[in-house]
Amino acid sequence: MYLQRDRELRCIWLSQPKFLQDMKDKLPLQDGDVYPSTPMVVKANSQTKADIALQKQPLTAAEITDLQMIFGDTTWVTACTRPDALFANNMAARHSSQPTQYDMKRALRVAHYLIGTMDLRLCIGGKGGVRMFATVDSSYATHDDLKSHSMWTLHIGTGGAFVARTKKQSI
Repeated sequence: MYLQRDRELRCIWLSQPKFLQDMKDKLPLQDGDVYPSTPMVVKANSQTKADIALQKQPLTAAEITDLQMIFGDTTWVTACTRPDALFANNMAARHSSQPTQYDMKRALRVAHYLIGTMDLRLCIGGKGGVRMFATVDSSYATHDDLKSHSMWTLHIGTGGAFVARTKKQSI
């Protein structure tokens, strides 16, 4: 964890450059690929034929171990310094009980987004001083498994979310 203090802006910046560099070494891009600019595909209902085929290909035991390692890394980063990708990470991990090649693709997208945007940092505080406020958002039965999803964030100052959590709920 890297902490940087800016007295003028009244902000503490949190980031994980070493951890993300280690992730980059473990999860290199394929030749010709670029880092994604968003952690999720913009429109989830627009799956290609290739994605549909990937959903029918289960992972091997070794690939499941790799997928779990990816989720461990991305969960650590999103929980500590990058809540901007928390929702995408949780959505990607929803099907981890019987993972497919498509689930691996989604997990790698989140990881590559975090790696490609490793210069982004979490700001605690800001010019507005230390004020605490929170947000809550919920969606009801919006997923194929008819599970609801809710998220909350806690902000300190005028910077980004300090703490964020999401939860899949049974109906």
